[in-house]
Amino acid sequence: MVLSTPISRRRVACLIPCHNEALSIGEVVSGIKELNLDIDIIVIDNNCDDGTPQIAQGLGAKIVQETELGKGFALRRGFLLSNHEVVLMIDGDATYALKVIPEMIQLIDKGFDMVVATRIANSTNSFPKFHNFGNLIFSKLHNFLLSSNVDDAFSGLRAFNYAFVKSFQSDSRGFDIETDLNNFASIVGARVENVQTSYSERIGNSTSKLRTFRDGQKILMRTLRLAWHWRPSTLLLLPTITLLLTGVFLVQGPVREYFVTGLVPRLPSLISGLVLMLTSLLLILFISISSRMSKMEIGLMRIYFQQLKISKF
Repeated sequence: MVLSTPISRRRVACLIPCHNEALSIGEVVSGIKELNLDIDIIVIDNNCDDGTPQIAQGLGAKIVQETELGKGFALRRGFLLSNHEVVLMIDGDATYALKVIPEMIQLIDKGFDMVVATRIANSTNSFPKFHNFGNLIFSKLHNFLLSSNVDDAFSGLRAFNYAFVKSFQSDSRGFDIETDLNNFASIVGARVENVQTSYSERIGNSTSKLRTFRDGQKILMRTLRLAWHWRPSTLLLLPTITLLLTGVFLVQGPVREYFVTGLVPRLPSLISGLVLMLTSLLLILFISISSRMSKMEIGLMRIYFQQLKISKF
């Protein structure tokens, strides 16, 4: 059965976006059921053609279809249909230790808005080549540019409360959805907690859909665009100061010589310095205007988020 209306039979839902995870989805669904937490298990069929939804449905999971290919599309579909107090998301690759889920639910019940499971590799093969290094770099970058307070930027095991799920705004299509989740949590002032869970390598011949360099480039560009829109001062302040100081350095020599000799022998340096100084002043103006506009947007989003928290609970 394919669902097209909101799901709200139980208090907790677990969303599992999947694109061809037949080798592992059974272990994930069974593992969640073994926790005995009375969870609505919802597998989002993202154009699977290997029997993934049939396996999950046979184990008691509900199936939702999302025809637009991409994790971002799939997860947003699940958010749209869920109407639960607590919503979990987890990848369907059976790499996460599920025993951390009860703790994550408890933390949401205690008032946290998003709980992120930090992956701790239990073998050298847990992460594909370069993925662990890339995740570390992006986690630091997200904390700096987006103020995310998330230890594991691309963790696919998270828990959210109702207000977070229903106020979440994103147009991400693929694996950049975690970037948007991190950024949104910071924008609305969500309370974020990090917990640890062990992380295993994929089962048998199962392969990751994430392409290290192609998707890494997309995620980097997404991060920079979000920082440009929401936190322009964080992204542009250092380059602006660098341009200004360089311009002053280039201009001061010709200006000093002019007052001494009445001549300007280094005209290219003077022009280059003036251009850099003008550019830095324009950037300062842009940062000022853009920051004010983003603060207005952030204020409205925070009000809506808080209203949902109050009205739901």
